[in-house]
Amino acid sequence: MINSIKSFLFTDIRLSSEVQASPFILILRSISLLFVGAWLSVYPIYLLIIYMQEEKFFSYDIFTDGILGIKSFIVIVAILIIMTSLALWGFVIPLVRYIKYKEKSTLALLIILGIFCPLAHLSIIVLNPNLHYSRILWLSCLSLIFITALAVFLLNPLRNLITNWWAPLIAVALSAVIPLFSTEVVTDIVRTGLENFKVGGNVDAKVYNTNNSKTIMEGKLLLITPNYVYLRNGDKGHIVIARSDQNYVSID
Repeated sequence: MINSIKSFLFTDIRLSSEVQASPFILILRSISLLFVGAWLSVYPIYLLIIYMQEEKFFSYDIFTDGILGIKSFIVIVAILIIMTSLALWGFVIPLVRYIKYKEKSTLALLIILGIFCPLAHLSIIVLNPNLHYSRILWLSCLSLIFITALAVFLLNPLRNLITNWWAPLIAVALSAVIPLFSTEVVTDIVRTGLENFKVGGNVDAKVYNTNNSKTIMEGKLLLITPNYVYLRNGDKGHIVIARSDQNYVSID
């Protein structure tokens, strides 16, 4: 019985003319994909926790009432990360393709992006003179890792994508560990997204009394949730104001 099961699990099955794999590998691949899916569903929370840890505050209600909005916001941040990665290291994709296939059309694209990407790095430095070089370096490294993973995914044969179960797990591990070594960069990225949506990120905000329009509190908005307003108070402290019919928030 055991030998029969073992033989079934480790015997290759032809899935197509180009793809064959054993049931054991397919099971591992399915488990890894489920794990990746679960990780992606909580990744927005993970990034937000890093932001809150860096800003020295914590929101409990965001995990119950505001998670849908935060996930929607993180999708926009993810698009921003993709665009930044393509701008900084987009030439990696045609470079890998050219090394693999030696196509002249790919070489032309490689030359164009090879000129554009260094200019993109330079523009970040010029347009953000107060941004510390270490943050620019971390942003560049994170973008390089992402674009390399994207290049490997796009240029891998179908049979490798089906049978390769360990690569998604490595990607999950890197996506979890790397932000811990660059929390300031992650915070900057999340802060940028919050600023664009006017729901946090240190934009100027005021809380008014609904009855007399008098200012209850004003300061830098860390985060606004369905139930609370989190305002910066000094360099490290913060103030939490419950949202109700008795007040409203004005964001500059």
